[in-house]
Amino acid sequence: MRIGRKRKPKRRVEQDRGSALIVALWVVLLLSTLVSTFAFEMHVEARIASLQRKRFKARALAEAGIAYARALLDRDRTAFADQFDPADEFSVAAQLVSRGVPVRRHLHPLGAGRFEIDIIPENARRNVHQLSVDEWKELLARGGVPSTLWDSLIDCFLDWIDENDLHRLNGAESDDPYYRERGYEVKDAPLDTVDELLLIKHFTREIVYGGVADDGTRYEGIADSLTVWGGDKLHINAADENTLWTVMALDENQIATVLEGRLGPDGIAGTFDDGFETVQEAGLEGDALTTRVRYYRIRSRGRVGDAVYALEGIFRRSGGELMPVLWEEGEGGDGFESELESESEWEEEGVRDLRGSEKPEA
Repeated sequence: MRIGRKRKPKRRVEQDRGSALIVALWVVLLLSTLVSTFAFEMHVEARIASLQRKRFKARALAEAGIAYARALLDRDRTAFADQFDPADEFSVAAQLVSRGVPVRRHLHPLGAGRFEIDIIPENARRNVHQLSVDEWKELLARGGVPSTLWDSLIDCFLDWIDENDLHRLNGAESDDPYYRERGYEVKDAPLDTVDELLLIKHFTREIVYGGVADDGTRYEGIADSLTVWGGDKLHINAADENTLWTVMALDENQIATVLEGRLGPDGIAGTFDDGFETVQEAGLEGDALTTRVRYYRIRSRGRVGDAVYALEGIFRRSGGELMPVLWEEGEGGDGFESELESESEWEEEGVRDLRGSEKPEA
């Protein structure tokens, strides 16, 4: 007599199969999640790597722009009439640079991207340490600053840079509550950068850079007309109208003559005939204006796709060489990180003395 094997109840078998199916579904779901996560991470990493490559290329393009600008400034000394080609952008830019005419937004494609450069004589701006009281007032008026603030701003600035602790009538020294609350003292020395104005009492960001204050007052800003480099003479071919108005020796007719005459016979900005060769060519004396340049501001922006990298420097021409004295860089052109030379390096190169004061332009 055969003894038959026990069979599992039908319901038990179906339950086991159902459990196996659920486990299989969970395994498939888990694997799908892992694969999706891995694919997403790979996609993100690929994009990051792509952006890093573009950023690296954009920085290289920005550096190429600086080299291109320096080549233009070197060509400056050899851009003679017999070498000039009005159809060549490089020749036109070199011609403008040789006369101190600002070159702005000069585009140059290169490889997969492009760079854009500005070359501007730094004496297109007023040296903040060389302004008279009347010139300060004209500057502040042009910047949209109410006249009720002028005396306080000027006196606080002068108290910041002078070497004594004597208070001017509307000024502030280190014992002023404004500085005590902020935990620093007045410098009692010249500014190292225009940004330093923000440390001085009454100099708000809106007054310095422009914008709308909390009380609704709109300011045009004064920073674009100021520098800490060079002497007290403005470049006749580079200074804008607002900055020219700060020169008390110039009247309305003379300013109009400068603005119109430096456009050249064709009256069009950015063409090869722009700029005066001498101040006397404009019918003026050289007491307040010049055609000489010692410092240049060079900006370069490299772009590859959506990656942008910007470099900006102040270069001093000395003995036929261009030497950087201020250097800034950053992505997108904003939020630059400053890399100033040390005071000892400045002293070695004869750019600044130990107190940071600019030596007069020769």
